[in-house]
Amino acid sequence: MYMCVCVIFTPLSPGFTWSVNVMERAGVHNVLYTQCRVANGSLQYPIFALTGDDVILPCFLKTSVSAKNMVVEWTRLNLTPENVHLYRDNRDSYEEQHPSYKGRTSLFNDELKNGNVSLKLTRVTLSDAGSYRCFIPTLKKETTVQLFVGES
Repeated sequence: MYMCVCVIFTPLSPGFTWSVNVMERAGVHNVLYTQCRVANGSLQYPIFALTGDDVILPCFLKTSVSAKNMVVEWTRLNLTPENVHLYRDNRDSYEEQHPSYKGRTSLFNDELKNGNVSLKLTRVTLSDAGSYRCFIPTLKKETTVQLFVGES
């Protein structure tokens, strides 16, 4: 059985974060990726999952900033429509969501007040692999998360 773990240590210095992804199989640990990178002014996190897994795509605001009353947009680059998950008016909004993500996405609503706008994606498929964008329009802040998916 495989298990994918993403541990995020923040911040080492302003604007920089370390990320460690470990994949485990039968007690053997392999470090797959050990450092975030900055591209186009936003942090990029590679996340690894296997088909059928549930995965968390990380996205955080400053600790003191609540996202409870903000719009949170999770989109997938090169997807039409590109909406993976939308939170607005203090609730999840599924009207404009891409059909392949129906019933498989959620935010941690109890954690929005702490600035945690990470996305949980369940029952990952091979077609879920790609670049995801977490965008907070009010703050004009975004993070890109790269999801890699392998067969289980």
